[in-house]
Amino acid sequence: MISTYEDTWQMLVSNITRPTDTPRLQTLKIIDDFIRQTKTRDRIVDIGCGNNLYKSYYPDWDIYGVDKTFESDMFGFIEDFTVEKFGGRNIMAINSVGYGKGVEDSYKVIEKRILQMYGALPIGGKLLLTLNNYPEKDCDNKTPAYDWWTHYRFENLDKVIYYHLKTPELKKDLRQKISKYLKKDNEWQEYKRINKIRTSDDSYASDIWNKSVKTDNRFGTLRVILQRTK
Repeated sequence: MISTYEDTWQMLVSNITRPTDTPRLQTLKIIDDFIRQTKTRDRIVDIGCGNNLYKSYYPDWDIYGVDKTFESDMFGFIEDFTVEKFGGRNIMAINSVGYGKGVEDSYKVIEKRILQMYGALPIGGKLLLTLNNYPEKDCDNKTPAYDWWTHYRFENLDKVIYYHLKTPELKKDLRQKISKYLKKDNEWQEYKRINKIRTSDDSYASDIWNKSVKTDNRFGTLRVILQRTK
């Protein structure tokens, strides 16, 4: 079973208000569309695949996972290979290249990875990339220059066919939106009443906001799809 969402906060709200024991992959609609719009005979290379869940949940597609995990198809990371060798028509990197732990000017390291993936695309191929504003403590106080990336001109690389950024204005609006959603959800309010939950909706909303809007360790606060045209 695959459940898709427009944004990560909706996933976390769903997990609170309508929990389920059914095994499922929870992902964003943009990722689901990216996979399904790829012809099944064309390979998708998943850089930083983790436990290679997309390969498991989309068995009709040729998804090839690269990571330093037992579940990957190729053990290693992007710096260890020429990405062209994997024969991908499309490439995706979900929160897997946007860090530069302990490295000065880490944005340059990240840019090099992006250029390496883009350079491996055939004409017409697409790169789905997400980046997260990781807290400093996760990067040995060497932040990956996230603010620098929010001003990066991806269109100077090639054709941008999708772009999503959590701007300060959007973040502010989403904090209020999450709280209002919880307060209006009748099933959630009834569940709280039956289970005598005292925690306020605003407190739940704040926790969800911190995990999915302020930062988003699952799907990033910056998401881009590039298509190679030249």
